[in-house]
Amino acid sequence: MIASIHRLPEWALLALAVWFFAGFVFYIFRAASPEVVKEAYHGNYDWQNEVVHGLCLIGMVPMLSPMLLPVPNSVNTFVLSAAALIFAVRALTWGKRPPYWTKETKWWWDWAHVAILGGMAAMYAGWNWLWLQVPLCVFWTWLFGYYALDLVHEIASLFHLPKVESDETKPSFANRYKLLSIGSDLSHGSMGLVMLLMTLFPASFMAHDMSTMTAEAVSAEAVSPKAETELRRLVFDRDKDTFLFVWGGCENCTAGAAKFDLIAKDLCSTSIRFVRVDKAKAPGLCSDLNIHECPVVLAFHKGVPDADRLHDDIDDERLAAFIGKHMRR
Repeated sequence: MIASIHRLPEWALLALAVWFFAGFVFYIFRAASPEVVKEAYHGNYDWQNEVVHGLCLIGMVPMLSPMLLPVPNSVNTFVLSAAALIFAVRALTWGKRPPYWTKETKWWWDWAHVAILGGMAAMYAGWNWLWLQVPLCVFWTWLFGYYALDLVHEIASLFHLPKVESDETKPSFANRYKLLSIGSDLSHGSMGLVMLLMTLFPASFMAHDMSTMTAEAVSAEAVSPKAETELRRLVFDRDKDTFLFVWGGCENCTAGAAKFDLIAKDLCSTSIRFVRVDKAKAPGLCSDLNIHECPVVLAFHKGVPDADRLHDDIDDERLAAFIGKHMRR
């Protein structure tokens, strides 16, 4: 949405991904421990609510570190959209009925989850329309602010907790509630903040719409020295792993290019780049890489080409296996 600052270091993105994975584990624990949740929340337990929180948190991981959890963007888009639809129906129907609607809950909670799920699905789908991004920025700001303030209140109230029960090995009701509540505030607040920053500075955290480069985007002019210089910069980038598809005018080239573009749309990220170029438009690079026939797919790890290549008939299975193998290295 806004011109991005430089991409965050891989260790920072990985640390954030691990943080959200830990939040996912926290909510899976809550979902699998109804008695603990009931004791802390006055007998209330909503497994659907716990599961959707876990889904939101695990959905953050591929955005930040696809190498840690390489789930295709199309799969994430479908799952998150389906969950958003289910919670929209829930907000209008059974979510309004007891025991869910109590004085401890609020009518807008389900709608907030619809917005979270829908906003994440839109990001995975690459919907960067201004009319959508502006209200999402407002929502992410509200989400972060609401739970950050609640977290401050929860931490401050820790100093006024009642004494622990006589059985010192067992946390009191108040302590147990505070632990679950603080974990919830941390999960919601951090998600709101990171999603806001992702929306404002997408290339700093993820680059779904920036990593896929077509032949026309890389070298609009045939055999242009300037275009080949830019192409070399992309391919030999030491900050990213790159997959290069070199094609020509043959039938296998056209079919392979379409498959390559689909996979690129699903898997491109801040750490992985996909480049497709016409062999005739990059003769110098192709000569340096000993590319004489096409189609061919090459893998570069931090700017260093791998000896392993994919040639000739590039079907879906072979291409997915080749890319998956090099992504795991």
